[in-house]
Amino acid sequence: MLPRLPTWVGQLVTVLALVTTAYILMVPSSVDNLAAPPPPPLAGVGAAVEYPPQGIPSLGSIKALPADAGPMMPPGGKFDSDTAVVMTVAEWDDASSFERFVGSLRWSGYNGKIVIGVITTHLWGGNARWLEAVGVEVWPIVLDKCAHSYTDKAFNDKQKCPAGLTDFKLQWASYAIALMWIEQHPECTGGVLFTDFHAYFQANPFESVTNPQPVMLFAEHENVTTKHWLVDYPVTHCRKVQLGDKPMISAGAVMGSRAGVASFLKAVVKEFQYWVARDECRFPSDDAQAVVNYLVYSGRWDAEPWKPVVMPFRTSVFAAVGVLGSHITERMGSLLVHDATKRQWIDPATQITDNSGFLLNLDGSRAAFISQWETLGPTFKIWLDFMVHEVFVKVADGEAKREDLPGWIGGAVAKSPRAVTQAGVQTGEVKPTGPVSVEDTESKCIPIPKTEAVFPEFGWPKGVNIAAREAELEAAGLAQHSPNAVRVFIWNDKNPNKHREVGNLIDGLVTHPRYAITEVIADADMVIWISTMVRHENEVVPIGCKNVLVLDYSDGCVLQKRRTQLKHGLGYFKRSYISRNDGIKTGECAPMPTAWPLAYSGTQRMVLALENIRTLEIVCTLRDGGAWFNKVRARIIDWTNQFIKKNAVPNTVVDGQITAGSHNSQAGGENKYTRTIHSAKIIVTCNPATWEGDHRLYEALLTGALVFIDKMDVLPMLPFPYEHKKHLIVYDSHKQAEFDQLMMYYWQNPGEAREIAKAGYQWTLDHHMPKDRVDYIFSVLNPPIGTSNGTVVVGGQSFTT
Repeated sequence: MLPRLPTWVGQLVTVLALVTTAYILMVPSSVDNLAAPPPPPLAGVGAAVEYPPQGIPSLGSIKALPADAGPMMPPGGKFDSDTAVVMTVAEWDDASSFERFVGSLRWSGYNGKIVIGVITTHLWGGNARWLEAVGVEVWPIVLDKCAHSYTDKAFNDKQKCPAGLTDFKLQWASYAIALMWIEQHPECTGGVLFTDFHAYFQANPFESVTNPQPVMLFAEHENVTTKHWLVDYPVTHCRKVQLGDKPMISAGAVMGSRAGVASFLKAVVKEFQYWVARDECRFPSDDAQAVVNYLVYSGRWDAEPWKPVVMPFRTSVFAAVGVLGSHITERMGSLLVHDATKRQWIDPATQITDNSGFLLNLDGSRAAFISQWETLGPTFKIWLDFMVHEVFVKVADGEAKREDLPGWIGGAVAKSPRAVTQAGVQTGEVKPTGPVSVEDTESKCIPIPKTEAVFPEFGWPKGVNIAAREAELEAAGLAQHSPNAVRVFIWNDKNPNKHREVGNLIDGLVTHPRYAITEVIADADMVIWISTMVRHENEVVPIGCKNVLVLDYSDGCVLQKRRTQLKHGLGYFKRSYISRNDGIKTGECAPMPTAWPLAYSGTQRMVLALENIRTLEIVCTLRDGGAWFNKVRARIIDWTNQFIKKNAVPNTVVDGQITAGSHNSQAGGENKYTRTIHSAKIIVTCNPATWEGDHRLYEALLTGALVFIDKMDVLPMLPFPYEHKKHLIVYDSHKQAEFDQLMMYYWQNPGEAREIAKAGYQWTLDHHMPKDRVDYIFSVLNPPIGTSNGTVVVGGQSFTT
């Protein structure tokens, strides 16, 4: 370890780093111009004075892989941590983040080079002095205005890019900067690790690898696949391919030989150049993950000598534990341990940690470094803070030696006394002592109480009270009762983000004469499980319950993976049944009857007086935030604004921020959103770009206004479909001239518009309320429950039930 430098050195370093914002970086034109690598910034006082000698390279300087990258594997085929390098780009400026990353790495016994890119405004005195003292090579990064705009206007306003690399947002640029670092350090032949700054270390990463490879990538939790929108949407829209349902590869770490990682980074940067050159490929999301998964699974690297090896989740040196952390906090909250000694943060019976609190791989070995640890919960944060400040930093500073620390803290990296099986912790199905386990809840059909869970943000949807809603409908004269009603139990899977969906189901069951809700599962004829898949990997599933009906209200054409675990599934209904690209149908999620199409409905709480005063000519409450993901809505907002401006239409509202409109269908009553849409003569709405179905359509129809909606393929598949120019107006989201003609005609013919609007309002009340969705759902089951139908027609197909 390097000794601490005098205070004036750190102060000088800080001043110099901050002053760099006034420099114009000198950009080399090619790698060939770097024949004599300049001294790295902040490696010492002299080097700092000379910064920036050449600055961060332009894209032109990284097109050629350095010829001296070395053999594909280090001598002997093993990594050598003394001649290795660990690289990262720091996103935060708080001291504890640097102490966690660097302190834990030095504590692990790693003595090789550490290179960190730090935004100049984050290099305040304390950070600079400490990083210098523990032997970190710091490269200040000056931020500048980005050269390209992205598909999200709000993102453009706040986005900054590294000077000299303004084609790339910071996440992309970090790959190019890391490639430059490899070029600048030909002496680092023992191995390379480029990782996320969020990480902390539990062991020396280079000494922990048992089977070194030129390029090692790491899969995330098995429940997260390339069908996740984070990868699927960017790849589908940029590269026009679908990767399918493959293990999600983390973009948080790549490890390997100098030549291997340099080749990998060069290939990724080249792909970034393809994406940044095309408007449809510049997304505000963390799409480096999309690029990496695309390059691996498209076979682009299959013939390369450095073809990446993807390590399964929790089988190697690295683990991205975001999903596992959610499992722990949402499904094992009662097992978290507040240990005064800070030795443990979760019950060891889970076999997730060793006796020191370090996270384990499936074979019981300690994973060398961890990212996404923020999801592991409050007791882990207490444990990690203790380790950072009382252990990691003291070892890094030379105030303590690792071998002198208490054995439980850290000395030896010991395996857990029992190996962890993949079928256990990965799915959260453990058998700890104490309260009822998740396994019992799922396999034995033991319901979770409909109250807030261990952590208040997880549990039964807030404000959804079955008894209170039944009483409200009873008082309104809408409740229906029958002594022979089918009794339904609504399953609580601990995901609260579905108050609208659960509320509508309650309304449908209470107002339907053939069905009734029971809160005693033993009395139920069937169980309904509503899944929204917001945290689908953590949903507690009614595996062992009888007669389970699944209503999947999640966005996008992705089926709930755990549906196949149900022992007694009756049927599976899918909202977002239609898959779309830019508003055009591309397919269906699954053939019937594997999955049945489903749609939202009106809700009684949105029904207000029909003949109210209509003072607004045209209203559009669509939101264009995140337009990269919803460019169809952004287009329709633009068309509406153009029509209003061109024709000088008075009294209009085009405001997506008026409220989160689709979240008011359960609240109902008077608020700014409902007052606005109930004052409209014409309401313009539109479905999302990649799927069909939202609450806005039914909220709009129940105002009695004339509704303009883009073409939907799912509505004709359901009973009593809406008809164009009879109940509403259907437009093509790719034909602006047609949209303008329809708008002009009905704006100039208010009498005809009013008749269609009234018909749409009444059609919704008669055929598209919660009880109608309940009736449809039960009519297609085999055999039908509570109905007398023998045959059902869905989407033009006949099914014998």
